[in-house]
Amino acid sequence: MKKLWIIIIVAIVIIGVVFIATQTKKEPGEIKIGVLGPLTGVRAMGGTYMRNGLELALEEINSKGGIRGKQIKLIYEDDKYEPSVAVSGFRKLVEVDGVKMVIGFQNSSCLLAVAPIAEQQRIIVIGYGTQASKISDAGDYIFRTQVSSIEEIPVTSEFIKNKLDISKIAVLYLNTDYGVEYKDALKSTFEGSLQGKIVAIDSFEVETTDYRTQLGKTIQQNPQAIFIIGASKHVGMIVKQAKELGIKTGFIASSPVEGEDVLTIAGPLADDIIYPYPYDVESEDKDQEAFREKYKVRYGMLPEMLAANAYDALKILTQSIEKCEQNTECIKEFLYKVKGYHGASGLLSFDNKGDVQKPIIIKKIENGKFIRY
Repeated sequence: MKKLWIIIIVAIVIIGVVFIATQTKKEPGEIKIGVLGPLTGVRAMGGTYMRNGLELALEEINSKGGIRGKQIKLIYEDDKYEPSVAVSGFRKLVEVDGVKMVIGFQNSSCLLAVAPIAEQQRIIVIGYGTQASKISDAGDYIFRTQVSSIEEIPVTSEFIKNKLDISKIAVLYLNTDYGVEYKDALKSTFEGSLQGKIVAIDSFEVETTDYRTQLGKTIQQNPQAIFIIGASKHVGMIVKQAKELGIKTGFIASSPVEGEDVLTIAGPLADDIIYPYPYDVESEDKDQEAFREKYKVRYGMLPEMLAANAYDALKILTQSIEKCEQNTECIKEFLYKVKGYHGASGLLSFDNKGDVQKPIIIKKIENGKFIRY
């Protein structure tokens, strides 16, 4: 009987050790954060900028021991700039990878498609390139380090009308939530208080490559300038085809024009495009300078807005994890209290809708470079 009890006790001890070891193995040694953006497709260059910023921030965080002794792991999914693909990628990150936080999206339509799921499951989402004003009301768990297009339109409209003395413009816009909202707000502002006139409006799709029909109809209305609302790749193709058609009208673009695509496609023809931009790469702010120098050393080039926005998103998110671990209710409340954060993209504060406000500057392309006007 005594031997039986010894056997039972030993068995219990072994089971206990196995149980403890098993539980220890289940304790994660890393914190997973999902990333969604266009790694391929029409906005792949923007996806590269985003990834550059994130990887730089990740290296800095993990080299210092991570968060609470755990390394940050980024899990990337390619949304291809398509809402349906974004939803699939988001579900995979949440349901398969078990992430509770996602940094994602350049396409506002992608974020808007994902937002109801994020709200229902209390998943934190921080957009780094989304500008549609609808996002402001997309939910309590939705934030962004990119300004709303509503912020840049008044600055741009006033510059066009009062500084460039242009009163008649035509508009070509990308047919997405972002493009439609931007077009409507531009029309309201330019034709409203500024009393300018939009003489022609036409749209194009994400995958459009031939713009000659739209340009032909647009130029018949004799605009003083053509305003393009779209990505860098779209602007490059439109300007190139316009010049091939002999159109001499000047071009203005929305902020996503800044990217290598416009230079690669249009070359010298891209010179003199004017656009608003919520990021000053020449800023003398010490935090922005520090980011700029680290980025140049790592990638051999100056940083771009999306890189800075993504960098800030991860840095701020990890600060919230430091305090809240992975409690998304706590993280949400932490983010709403972020005020006056000195980031790579500038001085950053979240308002009560998760939006940020940043100064807007006017830039232009000159000799293949993006410079302040």
